[in-house]
Amino acid sequence: MDTGQLIEKLISWIRDKVLVARCEGIVVGMSGGLDSSVLAALCQRAFP
Repeated sequence: MDTGQLIEKLISWIRDKVLVARCEGIVVGMSGGLDSSVLAALCQRAFP
């Protein structure tokens, strides 16, 4: 699996979890590290 496919799979997973939970948005804890930045970018792409 290449990076692009992995990114799309993660975005789909985030979107699915939020929609199944019937939530209207996403709240995540942010530390300012690289992992937080990656998660923020994925969430933004899942729900622009």
